[in-house]
Amino acid sequence: TTIARQYAHQKNAPIVWELNAETQASLKESFESLAYMLAKTEEDQKKLKAFQEIKEQIEREEKITQFVKGHLKLQQNWFLIYDNVEKFADIHKYFPQDSHAWGQGKIILTTRDNHIESNEYIHNVIQIGELTPNQKLNLFLTIIENKKTQPLASSQREEAKKFLEEIPPFPLDVSMAAYYLKTTNISYQNYLINLSYYDEDFENVQKNILEEVSSYNKTRYNIIAISLKQITNTHDEFKNLLLLISFLDSQDIPLELLKAYRSGPIVENFIYNLKKYSFLVNLAFLKIKETK
Repeated sequence: TTIARQYAHQKNAPIVWELNAETQASLKESFESLAYMLAKTEEDQKKLKAFQEIKEQIEREEKITQFVKGHLKLQQNWFLIYDNVEKFADIHKYFPQDSHAWGQGKIILTTRDNHIESNEYIHNVIQIGELTPNQKLNLFLTIIENKKTQPLASSQREEAKKFLEEIPPFPLDVSMAAYYLKTTNISYQNYLINLSYYDEDFENVQKNILEEVSSYNKTRYNIIAISLKQITNTHDEFKNLLLLISFLDSQDIPLELLKAYRSGPIVENFIYNLKKYSFLVNLAFLKIKETK
């Protein structure tokens, strides 16, 4: 999300707008906000007000969509961000597909769905994967150190390296740790203790810090909790499969063991959904394999 925002604003497009695509309701609300932003004249504002008074929901949404299409077409080289897309079907009717109707512009989708690259409307995919130890340290120090503070001494850097070995190797986790430590001045040890179990107060502080520094409030716990709920709601057997693999080595999950527990199609659907929600980055990552 942060990378998409920075990239879009660097392009100096006449219109840069971020749509919250996490739910149908949030996307609809964001799209209507875009319509009001585009309504510069009194006449346009009257039109939107009239659209809002239409009782039939489908007709109202179509009118607003046509309004946005027409105004974007007049503003060439616009830039839209569809943030946190769960599946493409959810945003289909709000997604520019025809330049003759929408005009010329650029679009970025952010998503945890690793299957999005198969969609015909997606032309380029950038995977935000694991950071190397050096990348973790550089990101951490970029946040911790600034012009007002002295750079960390070599002994302090070594201490930071050891601390980061316990932090998941992803930008969100590393930056969250750095901002939290910088803001609260707690020790590395206490931060790791807080991470080891769920605490509502700790979770709320993380959310508040993220919102202040990046206008983003999805913590690691929040992301995993929501994704697990979506997976378990997909199939009744997925709860049992999740429980089973939680007793196994996360880096070595034998595929034949899962298939001995449940039928092949159920297991394959389970793996598909693990990858969809980024619990499984790729087959090599978790070493899911068939032993012979």
